[in-house]
Amino acid sequence: MKKNKIIALLALSVLVAGAAHAKAKQKVFRLGSASGQVRAFDSTVGIAQKLGFLEEELGKAGYKIEYSYFENGIAINEAFIAGDIDAATIGDVPAFTGYANQIGTVWIGSLSSFSDIAILTRKGSGIKNPRDLEGKNVAINIGTNAQFTFENYLTFHGVDRDKLNIINLTLINHPPAFASGSIDAAFGSAPFLLNAAAEGVADEFYTTKQNPEWSCQGLILASKRFLKADEKALVAFEKAVIRAREELIKNPERWYKTFSGGAIANHPELGDRLYNRDNGRFRDLILRIGEQEIKKGQELYNLLFKLGRYKTARDVNGFVNNSIYEQAEKELKAQGFIITE
Repeated sequence: MKKNKIIALLALSVLVAGAAHAKAKQKVFRLGSASGQVRAFDSTVGIAQKLGFLEEELGKAGYKIEYSYFENGIAINEAFIAGDIDAATIGDVPAFTGYANQIGTVWIGSLSSFSDIAILTRKGSGIKNPRDLEGKNVAINIGTNAQFTFENYLTFHGVDRDKLNIINLTLINHPPAFASGSIDAAFGSAPFLLNAAAEGVADEFYTTKQNPEWSCQGLILASKRFLKADEKALVAFEKAVIRAREELIKNPERWYKTFSGGAIANHPELGDRLYNRDNGRFRDLILRIGEQEIKKGQELYNLLFKLGRYKTARDVNGFVNNSIYEQAEKELKAQGFIITE
């Protein structure tokens, strides 16, 4: 009996030691979001997080996921430079700014080709047309994804930038700035600002629904260093997001809130306005970076280069890497997973 107890204890110690060794070997995948702590991860990545797909796929690949939240894409770029994150969801302007400055990131996925930007105006501001913006306090978080819309909108309508009192303000601070009367207008993410308009904080003035070509893109970036060393983690990550995309396409009503970062939580009527169910809008959420996404990215880069925001002209094809998506799709299909084309 004593001998059997010793054998059992030895077996148990081997199992415990094995489990501890496996845990010690588990690597960490650090994912950043440019949407801030309040909005956290949105789009299909948010769905993958809520359904546990990220933990599941990365766990199978031997990784634990850690989430980091940043107020904007500028902070995401700083985190990449510091080596604090391995991948991130980010808006197009900061993403291409990082590429322009060669900070060591690569574009591995497209979250959305048409993320709308809105303009809100303060109640009683007297702004009736674009030229009325001149002489007013206009908020925009410079260097974020609203800037592409901002530059195109002002140029198209002949608004003199030098006559705007531009206030560089993070998106989360736009509503309180309207409430205090310190700003007259703001450019920013449509899901966030239209929710503020629905709350009566300010009036809706414009959205890029009128000019889809001025809307922004949502990107997935990875550190080149991490891509080289831990490609399988990025493949696992994109497998989780592909699965989440299929969930969104099949059950859009269920996932509107998560997809918009919770922005339409109290105003579900905004779902139809932000994400048109009849035009296949959700089907644009294909992770593979296509010609449309590259063309739009090049137009953005060229505009900001022309305006002197970037010092060097670059071909954005040098920023693109579709191999991660292609491998993720290949592995899912081999497992019998059906992917909507």
